[in-house]
Amino acid sequence: MSSILSLHSLWDSRFKDCNISEEAFISAHEGQSDNVKISSILAAAGRSLPLIHSHELKFYSHLGVGASFKVNCEVYIKRDETSEPQLVAVKYLRLPSVPGPETAKFYDGIMRELRVLTHPPFRYHECLLEPLAYGWSTGPEKGVHPYLVVDYSDHGTLAQYLQRITPPVDECRQLALDVAMGLQALHHTRIVHGDLKPDNVLIFNCAGERSQVAKLADFGASIFEDDFEEGPVSYKGTSRYKAPEHAGRLGIPIYKAAQTKKGYYKADIYSIGLLIWEVMNNGDDYCESEWLLEGESELRFLDRICEIEKDGLLNRARLFCENRFRDLGQTIVQKTVMETFEATLRDQAALRADIDTLVEKLANGIRYVANPSSCCTYVQLCYAVRLDQNLCILGFAASHFPKTVMDLTPMA
Repeated sequence: MSSILSLHSLWDSRFKDCNISEEAFISAHEGQSDNVKISSILAAAGRSLPLIHSHELKFYSHLGVGASFKVNCEVYIKRDETSEPQLVAVKYLRLPSVPGPETAKFYDGIMRELRVLTHPPFRYHECLLEPLAYGWSTGPEKGVHPYLVVDYSDHGTLAQYLQRITPPVDECRQLALDVAMGLQALHHTRIVHGDLKPDNVLIFNCAGERSQVAKLADFGASIFEDDFEEGPVSYKGTSRYKAPEHAGRLGIPIYKAAQTKKGYYKADIYSIGLLIWEVMNNGDDYCESEWLLEGESELRFLDRICEIEKDGLLNRARLFCENRFRDLGQTIVQKTVMETFEATLRDQAALRADIDTLVEKLANGIRYVANPSSCCTYVQLCYAVRLDQNLCILGFAASHFPKTVMDLTPMA
């Protein structure tokens, strides 16, 4: 009975002015634990985001399907008839067809995504995906079906963009810096991304001196400070981008991978090093087929070199860098990329740099001020590093910094 009362309260607080009746909302949720979780998702989104009704969205094209969301490009037709229709990306929650052991993990990932997307300090960050709104559709069989509305990416994922465009190395370096700045924002607010890879970065048009900007996305594997208070924490990630200690390499059991909170941040650093490698390789895999023994899988190769060679991937990254920049005349960029590999791809987590050091290395020699009238949401964006009160504020407009963010200090 108490759960039904809470549903009435939830409907009353968030949905009473919308085009769904109280009876339909309660009947769709009554006695169904998954739908109670859906109610929590809608409530969490509604506290921070405006509502866009399903009838204001018109399907345009299918963009992709992930573990938690089906993503469409849709036309948002605003109720204000004076406004032009706008292309947006709509992330529809993929509801489990049959509840099972993975259901709890599914909903946990959704709530983590929402928690990051709606975190106030990130709302004005150019290098993090910005949520626009939330909503839900309804049906007689599926009940309430939530969705998130986010910026539409003009060029798709970072990997897709690099393979299609093949930008010059200096632009690749700038895109890598964008990703590092997005990660810096997470780390300074004590959040570990947990799954850094090119597929989790989107590319957007940006008017001004630069034509494109990279934005970090997909936060369902994120790790928060309070997770460590609830017991052992798993670094989910994607196997080929995982740090050795979180992939069971180096002879370290995964459950002993990171004895301190700081170790999880260092895992992100390793992953972004591999991501940057693929950025500089025009989106191609960092792992070359010629490295593999006959019949050997890529993951087995990664296990093997950790067993027989210290910093095996770093050694190969050094050779890649020499070959990539040969005869290009890009001395500064080559030095920057080499230093980035040295700072990120160490087998031992303690030897990896922190995110501020990494951003400073990538930013060497770059100065770029965004056009305030562009898609960039900063009043000013300068890639010259400035450290203030132990917080690297690179990539933020100072006028947009909430006091609670300015008071933060890096993770000990």
